[in-house]
Amino acid sequence: MPSSDALPEFHRQLLPLRGKVRWLSGVRRGLPDFSRGAPPGGPPRLSDGEGAAEAVAYDAALLAEVATFYSQLDAPRALDVHEVPPRARWLSLNPSGRPTFQIHINDTGEGMAQVLPVLVQASVAAREGSILAIEG
Repeated sequence: MPSSDALPEFHRQLLPLRGKVRWLSGVRRGLPDFSRGAPPGGPPRLSDGEGAAEAVAYDAALLAEVATFYSQLDAPRALDVHEVPPRARWLSLNPSGRPTFQIHINDTGEGMAQVLPVLVQASVAAREGSILAIEG
């Protein structure tokens, strides 16, 4: 166990990380059925997955980054955004060989939906040069 004399030095070393860490909870909330707007500034830094679907639905570059992961699975999937007039969107995750399918991401299996916040936070962290911590 470090001595109390080491704590000030440890604190000094951690200060540069302030505001540069994104934390994703191990227990993530389900994705919303519909997104009604992007969260300002992207998904929250301290998150249980909130804001991930919305961020993807309203950020074309982020959608492309996240969609790449799903397209490279053994059973490739296509992540798409669908408009719901007047101001809502939803995400589908379809077999790549079946472009006419429109399967809501929540209906594709728990793992497919649970990995979306991880992919979103990882992409955003890479963009900003921050660190992503994922609670196990």
